[in-house]
Order: sequence, then C-alpha cells, then structure tokens
Amino acid sequence: MNAGERLQAPLAKLPLWKRGLEADNCANFPVLEEVLLQDGSESDKALSISLQVEICRHLETLQNSFKGRFCSDDLKVETWICNPFLADIDCISDEDLAKDDLIDLRTKEMIRNEFNSMSLEEFWCSLK
Repeated sequence: MNAGERLQAPLAKLPLWKRGLEADNCANFPVLEEVLLQDGSESDKALSISLQVEICRHLETLQNSFKGRFCSDDLKVETWICNPFLADIDCISDEDLAKDDLIDLRTKEMIRNEFNSMSLEEFWCSLK
C-alpha cells in the first residue's frame, strides 16, 4: 500500500465523522463517547453545541490541510515508487533528476529480481 492509498481512507472518513457529530453520534470517537457517558446520565451524553462546532471545524481544517499537502495528482505521478519497473516513465517530468536514476534502475535485471523478492520498503532500503 502506498502513501496515496493510505491517505484516501482518512480523507474519505473525515466528512463522515463530521456528519456523525452533527447528528450527535460520537461512535467514531469512542474515548469522547466514553467520557460523555461517564459525565452524566443517558440524556446528558450529547456534546455541547460549542464543543460540537469546534470539533467539526477542526475536522474541516484537517481535511483541507490533507488536501492541500497531498494533491491526488501528485500522488498518482509518483506511482513509480510503488513499482519502478511498470510505472509510466513519461509521467515523470524530464526536469526531475529521479527520472535518470529510474532509467538506470530499470536496466538492471538483478535489481528487478530483488524488487520481486522483497517488500517495497525492503527494496528501497536495500538501494541505499
């Protein structure tokens, strides 16, 4: 699983969590739900409006921050990291120095064999 794939789930969940909080459903925040249950009776377990608004605002900020830092187009361009032997080399800018290194890497059969026999993390660490 690459970085882009790992970011997709949290990005998709943030709006869901926000909608849940707006509907007084804290199921996605078990510690918060536990605190609310400890602090009062069943009828008192709802969040205060101001706290609910603050948490929702924070979730929006997180979502915008993730989107600003990790543009999905940038993540798609760097798919060569996941498989340097199958990725479309034309997607990499000619100005990117990594392109030269990638071309060199792709011509070495022994490195390809290592790639096929290791985890992605082990492969890239072995090249260091």
